[in-house]
Amino acid sequence: MADAAADGTIYLATSYAVYAIDPRGGIRRVAGGGSTGAIVPGGFANALSLYSIVSIHLDAGRSRLYVTPSSQDAFYVDLASGEIGSTAALAALNTYSDSLYDLVLSADGTVLYAVEYGVAPTAGYSLVRVGSTGAITDVVARGVSPSCGAIAELQIDNYCRLA
Repeated sequence: MADAAADGTIYLATSYAVYAIDPRGGIRRVAGGGSTGAIVPGGFANALSLYSIVSIHLDAGRSRLYVTPSSQDAFYVDLASGEIGSTAALAALNTYSDSLYDLVLSADGTVLYAVEYGVAPTAGYSLVRVGSTGAITDVVARGVSPSCGAIAELQIDNYCRLA
């Protein structure tokens, strides 16, 4: 997975870490690769031990990089400080689902969308919409496959990533 900033910096995720590659070719680790398992706001993201990163999303306007590891809580990295951050929307989402596959913000940064995998009795992939206050305002396409089904209308690719 990768995302790019307007200045040409590329953010690239491997299974266990996220790197920033600047336009001159310099590489620095932004998250993961460390030994700390607890994702705690205020801690340093590059000290984390991450497992199976499934998505990253750059919110350039707020200088944040959202990271979704497979079996850990989603979080963002404050790119200026390197610290772990959270929001009401992320906290609600992490409580709602323990199997996130992708997350992105709306263009204005007020709505978080996530593809998650529910468990019985509502097993299957779904798209959830979480407002900035943390309210899950609707659940769309519960029980569809990752091939997108009804989610395709929202132009999500790979796990139907929101465009």
